[in-house]
Amino acid sequence: MRNGRSSLRLGEGSRIAVVGGGPSGAFFAHFAGKLARQMGIGIEIVIFDGKSFARRGPAGCNMGAGVISESTNRLLRAEGFELPEERVQRHIRGYRLYTRDTALTLRGPGGRRDISAVFRGAGPRFSASAFNVSFDDFVLRHVVEQAPDVVRVVPERVEEIALPGRPEDRVVLHYGQGEAMEADLAVGAFGLNSVMLQKLTRLGFGYRPPPMVRACQAELPLDPDFIRDGLGDNVHTFVLGMPGIRFGALTPKEQHVTVSIVGKEDVGLADLRRFLDHPIVRSVLPPDWQPPGQTCFCFPRLSIGAATRPFTDRFVLVGDSAFCRFYKNGFESALLTSRLAAEAAFRVGISAQAFGDGYSRAATPLVRDNLCGHLLFELNDQISCHRLLAEARRRLVTGPDGDRTVGLLHQILWGMVTGSLPYWQMLLMVLSPRLMARAAATLAGVVLLEATRPVGRAVGWRM
Repeated sequence: MRNGRSSLRLGEGSRIAVVGGGPSGAFFAHFAGKLARQMGIGIEIVIFDGKSFARRGPAGCNMGAGVISESTNRLLRAEGFELPEERVQRHIRGYRLYTRDTALTLRGPGGRRDISAVFRGAGPRFSASAFNVSFDDFVLRHVVEQAPDVVRVVPERVEEIALPGRPEDRVVLHYGQGEAMEADLAVGAFGLNSVMLQKLTRLGFGYRPPPMVRACQAELPLDPDFIRDGLGDNVHTFVLGMPGIRFGALTPKEQHVTVSIVGKEDVGLADLRRFLDHPIVRSVLPPDWQPPGQTCFCFPRLSIGAATRPFTDRFVLVGDSAFCRFYKNGFESALLTSRLAAEAAFRVGISAQAFGDGYSRAATPLVRDNLCGHLLFELNDQISCHRLLAEARRRLVTGPDGDRTVGLLHQILWGMVTGSLPYWQMLLMVLSPRLMARAAATLAGVVLLEATRPVGRAVGWRM
């Protein structure tokens, strides 16, 4: 049995079935085709997805705020994915960060402007776009067009995956109206919002989905002139210490603004209304703004950890149903995990042991980095909810331009809101002696002022 499993490898004529045509599935097909060409073997890649990303609303959308970070854009270009201008809803110049006591404009290092706002499908349910603006559709089409003799798409939903009972048996996928297909390797690329997750846990190979929370998101139609002049080319991010809401964001697009909120636990429409009614959020929206009667909204699940054993013989999961960046860069996590899984499949093998050695082990740095992300967000929560700590932070971030410590803190905040830096790197910045000493001194000044305030009032000092 051991020898049988160790010989499980892809070769000439192998068929790979990819369940899910979103970025994770398309990226896996891209890397698999690339590796097959490098190794000089002919393979067949079949991508299954019952959803058309060229449709508006939920029928074509994979959910998500649709922000492509600087690092993701660089990776995409390096792999030949040149996003057409008509698929970009807005080029993001920077971020505007709001707390209860300050508003701060953050810019990338060197003033770079390489963040893109996109739609996952062809636009919100009630929009009237004249052309297809879907990012997911672009990625899938690009992969097929680059290798039409290797990659094909079956527009059907896979209902069941039957894993092989013996190493020499193939995976069987049941799809459509009672149809079936055998494959040498099946790849799960269907994300956290799919019913397939629970089906996988019942297959008995040890898979457990990652811990997750349900976010809430809506597409708000707004006047394009207001979006351009009022919100500009900035993502507006809010860390307001609201009960149940960890942070929220307004992402400007062409004729819509994507509003997203995330909590430590699941959030819903009541939380979204509470967020939009907050005075600081209202100050960013048009003065006479009222919630529209028809709104496209969704409740995407976000991974806050790693899955358990996302692989077995002839089957592997990629994307956020396996490993994902904590809260950030879903597109980048899709690309990186797909590349790691494809490299393991072609260079190591397609047995459970091969994926454990070549895929899971390679993803360990991402899993460890998420631990640092948990610490950073927990620290940010504590600061945001504590008046004196929040005041000390306000004094630090609004310090003079050119101050090295202020610049360091801005760099940390930029990394947290954009996901463009590893969490471990940001944590090291937070723990740097310079920042720690400055923060301690600033907090001591705030505490001293607070302690002497009653005395000052008693003698008539202005404080």
